[in-house]
Amino acid sequence: MRVFLLFPVLILIASLAWGADKFEVKFLAAPKAMTPFNVEIKALTAPVPQKIKISFEMKAMYMGDFKFEAEAKDGVYLLQKVTLPRCMSGDKTWVLVIDYGGGKQEVNFELND
Repeated sequence: MRVFLLFPVLILIASLAWGADKFEVKFLAAPKAMTPFNVEIKALTAPVPQKIKISFEMKAMYMGDFKFEAEAKDGVYLLQKVTLPRCMSGDKTWVLVIDYGGGKQEVNFELND
């Protein structure tokens, strides 16, 4: 697996590559706790799964269920108005999990204050 994390001013891009599948994940604004943000996941290679499941989790503590299903439109999946809570322990590290029909990939990211 290959993961690239780029940190332009307000955009986080992570490319996930494994086998014949490849996705690009974009946070369209810096993700902040208790503030809605949008996530775009782009399939870069064919075949494009019609639906994928996306979840947000913390490794250190259970923070609730944040699970979504997204359908592809021209190879792009869009999650709108995702809102994640602030962890009382102060941990800001979350994991975005992409389930594309049997296979799963993870992207670690941090919520900004």
